[in-house]
Amino acid sequence: MLGGLGVGGEFTLSQDESTQFSREFSQLPSAGGKVTAEIARTFFMRSGLPNQILGQIWILSDNDKDGALNQKEFCVAMKLVRMALTKQQLPSSIPAQ
Repeated sequence: MLGGLGVGGEFTLSQDESTQFSREFSQLPSAGGKVTAEIARTFFMRSGLPNQILGQIWILSDNDKDGALNQKEFCVAMKLVRMALTKQQLPSSIPAQ
């Protein structure tokens, strides 16, 4: 489980979420264990969230700032998308672990 302080409390990723999000990650085309920004953008745009929110999610989830998401970063992004869709405030930062 990923955990750490965020705005409004803990940022956690449950085992069920991790399993579900990892399954979705495995269905996307990847190279070197990472999903490109273009593929991730197309995937996350299906959520219907505004580009501004999706950009904020990208900044928070691309931990190593390489312009691509590994499985762990993708899971964080999915959790943030879920939070945004349920009108929860996004954290100002995500713990590295």
